[in-house]
Amino acid sequence: MKSRFTDESLNWRKLCRAAALEQDPVKLFQVVQRINALLRTHLRRLRSCADIRRNHTSHTSSRLDRAA
Repeated sequence: MKSRFTDESLNWRKLCRAAALEQDPVKLFQVVQRINALLRTHLRRLRSCADIRRNHTSHTSSRLDRAA
């Protein structure tokens, strides 16, 4: 049976919990930096997927225009 959470989402949850509980400001800063790095990676993936979809849609649309 496949888990509904990916390794990345579990890591994200652990880091957020660690940030919520961390008392040491230096350690909190380090945890937040790791969370931000995960967020940047996630945003890059989302943008890449959006670009691929946009390119595919425009490519399909231009083929349909030429066929008409």
